[in-house]
Amino acid sequence: MRHKESILAALGAALIFVTTMFIKIPSAYGYFNLGDALIFLFASALSPFTAFLCGGIGSALADISGGYMQYAVFTLFIKGIEGLLVAVLYQRLHVRPLFSIMAAALWMLIGYFLCDWFLYQQAEAAAAGLLMNAAQGLFGIIIAAILHPRFMNIVKHFNLKKKENR
Repeated sequence: MRHKESILAALGAALIFVTTMFIKIPSAYGYFNLGDALIFLFASALSPFTAFLCGGIGSALADISGGYMQYAVFTLFIKGIEGLLVAVLYQRLHVRPLFSIMAAALWMLIGYFLCDWFLYQQAEAAAAGLLMNAAQGLFGIIIAAILHPRFMNIVKHFNLKKKENR
């Protein structure tokens, strides 16, 4: 891992943690946060393994700090794989950013459904979280799609990635 990539990943994990914990946008059924959008953005510029660490660690720390310890290990892997998917699809397979992000959001939805099913031992209880997780994923997709071109310009400007994909 290059030094610049390490710094970018640490910055990403910290921003994911802070935005998930402290910047909450109220909705009728809870709140939205910018964590997924930041995972999508940072994963576009990081190697797959580093994107896994960035998304997983930042999100898991938010779960631990927010009192959701039961989700922390699941979140580490769900959000980590979310970042890894964006990195692999966008950078290695050259899938368009929006489709890479959508695939990762779909994984997040499936991952948390399986997590809730495991934790609560009832498919009905797990299904109850689908709507909110889908809305959170959609919110992340919209924010990331809007910010992605600007974010990649910043990454390119500061030479934070070896080779520009798009």
